[in-house]
Amino acid sequence: MKLIDAECNHDEDDGTAHVWFMDRSQVPPRYFTFCRDLSEQSSKVYYERDDQKWGTYGLACKASLQLDGLKIRLPEDVSRSLGITDSVEVSFILSSEKLNKLEERLVMILGREQVTR
Repeated sequence: MKLIDAECNHDEDDGTAHVWFMDRSQVPPRYFTFCRDLSEQSSKVYYERDDQKWGTYGLACKASLQLDGLKIRLPEDVSRSLGITDSVEVSFILSSEKLNKLEERLVMILGREQVTR
């Protein structure tokens, strides 16, 4: 799954950390999101693409953050449930400050060992 020039949003609401990407250049717009309830001890992450019917829980993915995008390597069972290959590639343009905040959010959701830069 590829999202080009994607909008990037992230937040922490009611103890849940979210990361969300949307590519409005595609019709209909495509999105990929994942989140984790920070109040639970579980390492399970919720993933969703394009519609709630393509949502599933699974182990943390591996994320490689670059200045111009993010490559996400999904666990096999998650990619199968989402109906996509084992990776999601997102391109974006973010300021250094926003990139650092995105990295912080990724670490909150996935864990430091799962996020590289």
